[in-house]
Parts: sequence; C-alpha cells; structure tokens
Amino acid sequence: WVLGRAVPIRDEEGEINKWFGTCTDIDVYKQQQKQKDEFIGVASHELKTPMTTIAASIQMLDRIYQKDATSESIPRLLDTTKKSVSKLSGLIAELLNVTKIEAGQLVLNPGWFNLSQAIHESCEHINLLGTHTVLIEGDLGLEVFADAQRTQQVVINFINNAVKYAPGEKE
Repeated sequence: WVLGRAVPIRDEEGEINKWFGTCTDIDVYKQQQKQKDEFIGVASHELKTPMTTIAASIQMLDRIYQKDATSESIPRLLDTTKKSVSKLSGLIAELLNVTKIEAGQLVLNPGWFNLSQAIHESCEHINLLGTHTVLIEGDLGLEVFADAQRTQQVVINFINNAVKYAPGEKE
C-alpha cells in the first residue's frame, strides 16, 4: 500500500504548470489495520456467548422468582451467571492485554480437566434458552490435558454454529 498526495503549482494566470507530491509507504499501517479489524471481529464473537448466558440466566431468574422466590433453581442459575461473569471478565482482561496481541502471542494455560463437564458448561447458554437440547455422550469421565477456557471457546463456537446452520434440528 502506498499513499500518494499531490498539490498543483500554478502560474500567475492560474494555470497548473507542475505538481508537487509525495508517496508514502503505508503497507505496515494497512496490515495493522487488517489485524485490528480481525481482532475486533473475534473479540465480539467471543464476548457474545457469556453475555447471552448472563442475559438468559437473569431472564430465567426473574421468571422463577416471580412465581416462587424459594425455588431450588435460583441458586443454580445464580451459579451459572457467576461463572459467565467470571469468563467474561477473563476474556475482557485477555483482550485488553494489547502487548500480547501486538506480539501475536497466544498464551495457553494447559491443565487437566473433565471434558464432558467443560462441554456441559459450554452449552449452558443453549440449555437455558430452552430452544435446543445438547446431548453429551461417550466417556463422561474422560480427563484431558489442554487449555480449558480455549477448549470451551471452541465448543461454544461449534454449538452456536450447529444451532445457526441447522435451524430445523432441536438436538
């Protein structure tokens, strides 16, 4: 990318007799703009899911509370909301760490965790909405060594895409 700028040099009669200009290499700037746009797209996508879960939990809490303020569902929904707020806070902190983003570094935090539990937590926003049912089958006790938060982000993307691109399916 090159930015060209020029101004006309006029004679006494106002006629243009030459141009004076510059050309500036702005390729690095354009590449940074592209990276910023991609980053904003990913960030907005990643922030939507915890926000949807929080909103759905609050709506469900409100409905349940109106019917029965002592319902056993209230603590579970509050716990779901707290987890989503925590995930959202972590994502925001990660997104705001501009130094790592500019350096192109992705920090992974691997550890052992139960995969089916992580998948279950990743699907809470779908289950809360009540529009679909997510079935988790297989070895429910399987422990994996990976970054739990990144794994959940991938599962959330898969589930959201399944809901979005298979509108006729409910499971």
